Amino acid sequence: QSRAAAMGRQPSDAAASKGALHALLCLDHGAGRAAYGAAREIAALRAISTVASLSCDEVVWFPLPVVLAASHALLGWGPDGIGGFLAEVQGDIFMCCMVEVFLKFCFQRTRPAYAAQSSFHALLGEHWSFPSGHALRAAFLARRAAASPGIIRAVFGAEVAAGQALLMWALLVGWSRVAKGRHFPADVAAGLVIGASLAEAARAAGIWRWGVAKLLVGSASSLEVAILLARPEWQAPGFVIHLGCQVFWWMSHPFGAGVSLTWPQVFAAAATITVLGYGIGRWSRAA
Repeated sequence: QSRAAAMGRQPSDAAASKGALHALLCLDHGAGRAAYGAAREIAALRAISTVASLSCDEVVWFPLPVVLAASHALLGWGPDGIGGFLAEVQGDIFMCCMVEVFLKFCFQRTRPAYAAQSSFHALLGEHWSFPSGHALRAAFLARRAAASPGIIRAVFGAEVAAGQALLMWALLVGWSRVAKGRHFPADVAAGLVIGASLAEAARAAGIWRWGVAKLLVGSASSLEVAILLARPEWQAPGFVIHLGCQVFWWMSHPFGAGVSLTWPQVFAAAATITVLGYGIGRWSRAA
């Protein structure tokens, strides 16, 4: 009788859980719509949300390390050894993007229907909503920088104030994504938690082991790019951006502070992965 009673409770428990999840999603949707509507009515909030969102956009953070490295090489800007630091930053940004896209493929949550959404994206899966990639990157960068007192002192001059400012910036970026109607509040909350957790994982792993993790994840992304070269019908609208970022990612490795590869090693690894991925893509087309 007890077993029969337990089996009878299982459907009701599942229904209760499903109902609770639906209620939470409705609450999340309503809060996001309210924040979006409030921001649309005030010009200052619209401007702040646009600037805050752009401050952690891929269009800024993908080329920024490359531009700063070129400025150091050509004009001497920045301290000696900044090349290795910038190479690690570029790898960190790439790692955040790969984690973001992987989770978006897992959850496949549709972006808010109450706001117009862009159809342009560089990475497959980027058009989904959960988690927020901007919030993930902002939390990662804020926590990573806050855990590096030397960087904080060099850039800001005050460790505590800078740490608080970085936290406020990450929260502002998260709010901006809801205010612009790009994400629901839960997407942003998850992005902030995941980004901060990823930064803690990087700190705990140490620069070499974290570098190995970035190399493996980046190599997997290179394999994806090679497959997409053979299957253009699968490419995202901004695939050329993904391709270009992948090339610069490989080119940064001889300057890395963690896992540093020689140019012959870079060419050998990139060529092997490209040939393998392209072959997989051609095989999938014929299959």
